Amino acid sequence: MAGAEETIQEIARANGVSPAQIFAALNQAEQGRGGQGAGGWGRKTVQQICGERGIEIEVALQRLAAQGIQATQEALIRTIAVEAGLSPSAVVNLITGGHRASSNP
Repeated sequence: MAGAEETIQEIARANGVSPAQIFAALNQAEQGRGGQGAGGWGRKTVQQICGERGIEIEVALQRLAAQGIQATQEALIRTIAVEAGLSPSAVVNLITGGHRASSNP
């Protein structure tokens, strides 16, 4: 069994597949673990959420900043959630003017 430092290229070579196939399998496994979440929020950016909800991007970023969360309009909701210790849906609630949800268990 390989160590944690094994690269995708080494894993691909050992399994007779391309690195792209390993990467795709990892992404698929992540989505199968609940990566989609409620509504697939984690895969969207702040800008996409704002567009879908009719929220000004600056307002959304200010709402996040008010909770101590620094983000850009290109940031993925999943990334923001992980860094803040929240669920993706909690981050969307903050963006849309909801209240700060409790941290992930």
